[in-house]
Amino acid sequence: MKRLIPVVLLLMTLALAASPNALAAGPAPPTPPATEVAQQATLSQAAAAGIVNLTPKGGIGGDSVAVDLQGARVRGLPVTATVRIEFLGAQKDGTPWPQSKADAIAAAIEQRLSGLKASDGSPFRVTVDAKVRAGADPLAGGTPGFHQIVLGDRPAASDASMVSGSAFGPNGEKSGDWGSNETSTTWAHETGHLLGLPDRYSARRPDWTAADGTRHSLPPYTGKSGDLKAMDAWWQQVLKRDAELEARYGRGEIQPSTPVGSEDDIMADGTGKQNGKPIIPKDIDGLIARAGVRLHASPGDVLLNKDPTQQNMVVGAALDMFAPSGGRAHRDGLYGYCIDLTRHIPAVTSRFDVLGRAADQGFPQYVALQKVAEELGRRQLDPANGANAPASANQAIWAVTDGLTPEFDPATASLLAAAGVTYDAAAFSASPHFNDPNAGGPSTAAVTPTGVLPATPADRSRRLAVGDPYALAPPKLRYLALGPRTVRAGRRTTVTLRSWQEGSATRVSLALVVRRGKRTKPAGSFGSVTIATGPDLHVIRLPRLHAGRYTLLLTGARKTAVRRLGLTVVQVKRAKRPKRVATRR
Repeated sequence: MKRLIPVVLLLMTLALAASPNALAAGPAPPTPPATEVAQQATLSQAAAAGIVNLTPKGGIGGDSVAVDLQGARVRGLPVTATVRIEFLGAQKDGTPWPQSKADAIAAAIEQRLSGLKASDGSPFRVTVDAKVRAGADPLAGGTPGFHQIVLGDRPAASDASMVSGSAFGPNGEKSGDWGSNETSTTWAHETGHLLGLPDRYSARRPDWTAADGTRHSLPPYTGKSGDLKAMDAWWQQVLKRDAELEARYGRGEIQPSTPVGSEDDIMADGTGKQNGKPIIPKDIDGLIARAGVRLHASPGDVLLNKDPTQQNMVVGAALDMFAPSGGRAHRDGLYGYCIDLTRHIPAVTSRFDVLGRAADQGFPQYVALQKVAEELGRRQLDPANGANAPASANQAIWAVTDGLTPEFDPATASLLAAAGVTYDAAAFSASPHFNDPNAGGPSTAAVTPTGVLPATPADRSRRLAVGDPYALAPPKLRYLALGPRTVRAGRRTTVTLRSWQEGSATRVSLALVVRRGKRTKPAGSFGSVTIATGPDLHVIRLPRLHAGRYTLLLTGARKTAVRRLGLTVVQVKRAKRPKRVATRR
């Protein structure tokens, strides 16, 4: 076997001369979308569907293969929605949230949304990639490709969480505000919004829900949108009926009703109570219809060169890449290693087909090749190695595919030992070498050692969607009022903030200011509330106030979306008691 050493050195010299960066790291992978709905495809599945094209880059190992992926619809592939969330904010004691809290919320959401199916029974899986960070501003300092959710340490409330309607970042990142003590139903409902699903509430026909969950109809709104006079009158009817029901059944909540067809839809449930309502199949169908493709190449996948005089290759490091529905993606970073020592270096003008896992080819030598490739993949993930190809990677590959002796290279021997492969000169010198049966095929296909696998039909008719495919309807605040608008000075009292909103919910902070002369002074802060979709009611407990004209400010993120409501505080003069007149008896 010593006669092969000059050949190896010659091949490696030619490879480095042809491509000086053959062993260098490729460009950094693109940032994935914060919400990614994708078909999960192996390299073989993508090749069978004709949606992947593999091209040599002129090297014998390392970053040596370019990948082009098309986001076409392939029936039969499992579809997964990956929602990436970064939580920020702090606990009541001011300490940042631990990673364990993010993990717990992610697990609760995945459990709550498990078992989802499309109308035809196809499974649909939701996974949550969650982590935490420091900071309080969801629009600054976050990790690209992650939704930014402020996690508030407050008591659970059915209307205390929300997600912004549109993305603020280039990867579909949305902001939001969730309660840390909510049920998995509430978190799952908000995750539905991150998937682009709207609330299914019927805003014009509100219900009154008692503590035991029973519902009672409230007066419906029959006026026009934006008719403030009609809405004022309607709200007075709603509040009157609310008081009657509360006197009879105890404390309850005003909520939008559930429209026909959404009775079992978690997006139509704003109670937050634990129940079995899932995302309905109709919505799953819509998500699957706009799914892209998530390609996964695994260490040990074998690529056959269409030119039989050139080397075949084995994948030596995992690669994941995403192409949106109707779109395309390109990566220069598939790590592969030549497996035919005496053949020529793959030329950039050639193409590869996909044979599949080495261990599945029915030869013990290829079982050993699988083990070596997987060990290379593990070493590729070692931070100490950076993005460079592991030392002596190709020598270890050729040891099992061509019987190259490892005795002159301690790194090769170490790599084989770590892979659990015992060097067998006779067996490895007799390893099979395949010729591509699809040599004349114009593009990458899935093959066997002797033929081409049946093609899987792919729907390429879809075009890349313009804009954010997961955007919610923007929030439209149709009605906002404060009642009563006049209160007495020097007393603790309450006022109600009444709203009717269409589209997505909005999280706002509440603050009271008063004008004294030419200056505006703060008079009270009431934290933040969620202006929910449909009719909504918030009770604000006021402190003792001096007489004057006050303004309640509703402020969104970064001081945006400011709304003002006037409040008059009056000093009621006490009637003078009549003086007692002393009389003589």
